[in-house]
Amino acid sequence: MKYFFLFLVLSGLWNDGLQRTWAGTFLFTTPTKISKQDTGWNSLFDGKTLKGWHTYGDTVAASAWQVDSGAIHLDASKKDEASETINGGDLLTDKEYSNFDLKLQWKISKGGNSEIKFYVQEDTTKYDEAIGLEMQVVDNKNHEDGKRAKHRAGSLYDLIAPTAEVAKNFDEWNDSEINATTGSLSFILTEPK
Repeated sequence: MKYFFLFLVLSGLWNDGLQRTWAGTFLFTTPTKISKQDTGWNSLFDGKTLKGWHTYGDTVAASAWQVDSGAIHLDASKKDEASETINGGDLLTDKEYSNFDLKLQWKISKGGNSEIKFYVQEDTTKYDEAIGLEMQVVDNKNHEDGKRAKHRAGSLYDLIAPTAEVAKNFDEWNDSEINATTGSLSFILTEPK
C-alpha cells in the first residue's frame, strides 16, 4: 500500500485553514491539501479530529497524537529510555495517494529535524517504521544534518540537494510543494508571500 505520510520526530500539524499554530518541533499550516489530477483538491485534515489518520501499523492514531488549536500535535512530553515519544509513532493518512500535488507551509523549532515522507510501504512484517521517499525538514543552522547538502531542508533526503538555499531560519514559515505525478517528482521550497 502507498500512503502519503507525515513523520514527525517531536510534533507536527496539518491545518485546513489559514491559521498558524505552533506544534513543537515541526509543523505545517495551509494550504495543506493534496491535488489529484482528476478530482481537484482534497483536504487531509478537518481541523478538529484525527479522522483520516492512523499510526503506522495500527488502525487509529496513537494517544500522543492530539488535535490542538486546529493542528495535529504530537505530545512529546513523555519519553522512554531511548528518548522516543511514548504512544507516538509515525502518523499516516488512511487514504492512499499515487499522483499528487501537496502544498503546505512548515516551520521547525531550533535544532529540529524531521521530514515529510510519501509513497510509504506500510508492511509491519518487513519494516519497523515507515519507509518511503522523504522531503527533509530541518533547522539548517542548528542541526548536524544542515551541514550536509543532501540533508538540508527541501532536499530529497540523502539523494538530491536543494538547488538553492531558500529555507528560512527555525520558527519561520516556509511554503513547500511536493509534486509527484506521472513518474516525475519535484520539490518546491519558497518563502511565504
